[in-house]
Amino acid sequence: MKTCFVYTCNKGYLVPALVSAAGARANCDVADADVLILDISPPSPEGAAAERAAQGLGVRYIRKDPSVLEGLSIAYARLMLDRMLPKEYSSFIYVDSDTQVWGSVGELARVEVPKGRMLASRDPMTVMMKTGGKLGQTARQRLEGIGLRGKAVDNYINSGMFKVRREDWAVIARQCIEHIRAGGDQYRYADQDVINLVAHDRIDIISFKWNFPGFLLGSNVMPSVEPRIVHFMSNPRPWHGPFHPWGERGVQPYFDIVKAYPELEPNWPHLPLMKRVKYLALEQVLKVSENRYYAGARFRESFRLEETSALL
Repeated sequence: MKTCFVYTCNKGYLVPALVSAAGARANCDVADADVLILDISPPSPEGAAAERAAQGLGVRYIRKDPSVLEGLSIAYARLMLDRMLPKEYSSFIYVDSDTQVWGSVGELARVEVPKGRMLASRDPMTVMMKTGGKLGQTARQRLEGIGLRGKAVDNYINSGMFKVRREDWAVIARQCIEHIRAGGDQYRYADQDVINLVAHDRIDIISFKWNFPGFLLGSNVMPSVEPRIVHFMSNPRPWHGPFHPWGERGVQPYFDIVKAYPELEPNWPHLPLMKRVKYLALEQVLKVSENRYYAGARFRESFRLEETSALL
């Protein structure tokens, strides 16, 4: 069963996608998986530059016309993967472009997904729901409000990384698109909410290390998890600068890739000056409040319980 790591993006996210894809290639044997970027953009100088860089990084670059999205936004591109991937792949590992690969992903590439199932990590809001408090209550109410119940709430996944057989994804994705076409394109987390609604009873939960929340970097849950794929789920993101909690380690890969391939520099998604000033001003406040919350015993214990129930 041939598999691949695959990223979907348009030209605005090519540099982040290349950084994560390069990390996947460096941390997985070629015999275990290919690494692909699907650039869903019209032909452009940015795409040509990305293709040259991808070749040098051992990553397969494929451009797709935006018409493949059938009128949907780029956020839904993963729902088209069974149609867009080259025919030789019978399974795939989808990875969001706002990620970095920090350790070996060979085990994830080699594991066989049971027929009719998909592998994914819970969203960090599931931990917050177990700790109680206002944040957890609000998160649970939102998920119940969109129609999830019981284990579907407790096992709500983050769709920024999952592994699935291609034939099974064709079924899940078709059902998701039908839901969206019927008026389901109204959720806070776009495809993620819809995937959970459609496929919650077909998901096997795997460790947070395969989709580790970037905001938990440096926290006391990190050593026990040993993140392999780190997911930066909200702004600011590492390519915006050395913000807390990733610092220089987070931003350096973007400098490195642009230094190696200078023609990529115009593709680098920079943060507007006023937003940068705003995030710098908030940084110290966030350090104090986040450290207090994530260092709490209830959060640590809830996170441990989530991890021990994971399959991989």
